[in-house]
Amino acid sequence: MQEQYGAFAQHFVTHFAPEILRTYLNQVELFVTNQTWLSKKCQYQIFQFFTECIKPKSTWVLLKPSIERLTSSFVFPQLSFNETKKTSWENDPVDYIRMAVDEYESFATPVSAATTFLFSLASNRTKSSFMPILGFINTVLRSNSAPPQRFGALNMTAALAPWMMRHPDVKGNVEAFVLHEEHLNAKLRAVAAALDDPELPVRVNAALAITELVTVHESVRTAVGPQVGKVIQDLLKLTDETDLDILNRSMEVMVDAFQTELLPVAAQLTQRLCDSYLRLAKEALAQEGNDSEHINLDSINDVDDDKTFTAMGVAKTISTIISSIENSVDILAQVQEVVIPIILFTLENKLLDLFDNMYELVDSLTFKLRSISPNMWPIFEQTYKLFKSDAIDFLDEMLPSLDNFVSYGGEVIKSRPDYIHMLVDIYTTSISSDQLGENDRVNGSKLAESILLNLRGSVDDTTAQALQVFISTALSQLDKTQTASLRLANLEVLVNAVLYNPSAALHIMESSGKARTFFDRWFAAINGDDLLPRVHDKKLSILALCSLLEMTQAAVPQSLQSGWPGILGGILTIFKDLPKAIASRKVLEESLEVSDDDELVEEKILNLNEEEEDVWDEDSAYLELLANEGARLREKQEKAADGEYDSESEDEEIEEELGYISPLDNVDPYVSFKQALTSMSTYFQAFQMQNGSDYQAATTALTVEQQTLLMEAMNTAELNSAAHTQA
Repeated sequence: MQEQYGAFAQHFVTHFAPEILRTYLNQVELFVTNQTWLSKKCQYQIFQFFTECIKPKSTWVLLKPSIERLTSSFVFPQLSFNETKKTSWENDPVDYIRMAVDEYESFATPVSAATTFLFSLASNRTKSSFMPILGFINTVLRSNSAPPQRFGALNMTAALAPWMMRHPDVKGNVEAFVLHEEHLNAKLRAVAAALDDPELPVRVNAALAITELVTVHESVRTAVGPQVGKVIQDLLKLTDETDLDILNRSMEVMVDAFQTELLPVAAQLTQRLCDSYLRLAKEALAQEGNDSEHINLDSINDVDDDKTFTAMGVAKTISTIISSIENSVDILAQVQEVVIPIILFTLENKLLDLFDNMYELVDSLTFKLRSISPNMWPIFEQTYKLFKSDAIDFLDEMLPSLDNFVSYGGEVIKSRPDYIHMLVDIYTTSISSDQLGENDRVNGSKLAESILLNLRGSVDDTTAQALQVFISTALSQLDKTQTASLRLANLEVLVNAVLYNPSAALHIMESSGKARTFFDRWFAAINGDDLLPRVHDKKLSILALCSLLEMTQAAVPQSLQSGWPGILGGILTIFKDLPKAIASRKVLEESLEVSDDDELVEEKILNLNEEEEDVWDEDSAYLELLANEGARLREKQEKAADGEYDSESEDEEIEEELGYISPLDNVDPYVSFKQALTSMSTYFQAFQMQNGSDYQAATTALTVEQQTLLMEAMNTAELNSAAHTQA
């Protein structure tokens, strides 16, 4: 971006931007002195331009002398209480609250733009602007100003609070005032009283305030604990009165902070939340029906979206409750039965916007309980129907739940051929449908892997047919996959088929004439550079290869027998890199634990240096990064159009999936290898008698390094076996 547009940008910011800035400053002065009128949209755009003028030196030198005037006369009125807000408060308090929230989140109001302008001043020109702004706020609060002006000053204080808590000259005074026990207790009492205030906006803001106090101060959490039941009831009542999504976060925080206190009433609390969710979902559904008959864009945006977003928030709160009681299985089972009806209602009525939240609930419940209740199976059936109709593109959201159904409901699935058919059909559809992309094909392949791993040992006619479908479908994709993730996922469907039933899998592959092709691709991945990158990939291939070592000679297709002794070398190649992969995974797990413990608080940066030069910050660097990425993608598109693009050169790195749980997790590959090596002697004795020279060449082909690896693997197997025995 700098190379392409740097010269023009420098010319514009040096010669044109200052003149535009002078014009805008003049117009603002006329506006604040009531000599002209500016629309809200125009004010918004002017604030945006002022914000962009803070960083470049050429415009900052012109803007700097006007900062105090702009703060007091242009920014401050935007954040103060005015007649419009007063009318809304009196006539429709709910609309007032919604407007008060939206004007800070909307990208088209002067309030949001004025706040962003303050943020940029605090971050980028701290030394020359921050203390004067605080001085203005202090003057308003200390003087006998009218309530609307005090309202504006407090809004400015709230906006700048994160920077105040980092500024060396301000932080100490703020902490001394806020954290003083007497002051903190007084604030808590005032907030608690405000929860019972007759004015709805006051009660809502009290709920938001108590949430922040509980989040930050341990003493407040202790004080609120005995009264948390009342606070939760107040929040539920407010949510039902207002349908405001912002209150759901307060509910989530309270549930998370007071898990022990709320445990005995978790089922009742969940029932209340489910009732609220069902009401919101029905209202959104009714509005959707009305909109289909009478198109009204304002109604769609203002009513339907509000109901849907609030329902999403309620679902998130239910999810928080589920997480908080995961160690209490009996209560969790009760909560599950309460939640199932809202999931079914959402799926049956095809409320697509809420599917993500519903499948998160299904995933969480089935995973934490490690079982599938009878009432949960209709959700499985409905999921299949939806995938085959309106929700085919929701496979990414459905996959964790489908995997749990297979992992923890295997006994039911084995007894239901129709369920097996549904799962197989989801896989084949994910591979063949033109509506789906490569990521969906990866997800379909993961589902196939889950089926083959979790339904092992149930080879009946239905499952045998499924095995043939899996193999033939995956073989058909060997030359069609374009990304590394799909190549590996598709290959591992075939590897899982080998592990599931080596003899049947090889027979099916041989019948299709692609057995040798599969083995060539498999060993190319084994011998390639990090083509089996994850611990699971390596363990899967080791165990599948071990299952081949245990086959009898008669079961091995003739076309593969000459390469059979090379299986041992393949296993040793994987064992060579396995310890490194395990170590890397452990480091990743530890780093994730550390990051989970840290509070993810966005740091507010201060610029306390001399400020007359250009400011280059993270935003600028991010824009540069986006521009470079855009240029790279355009170049990639152009090469693809000309047929010059090589997809393999751009393959993404496949990372460990720490949340993925597999039946192979508890299988020791070293012990399995030792057992297979012992069992293989029968085949190789027969092989040696018939193909003496080939056998001799294969068994003497191990390098010194491979011989060392073989000894190390056997020693590790001995140690692990002894450890398992003692355990």
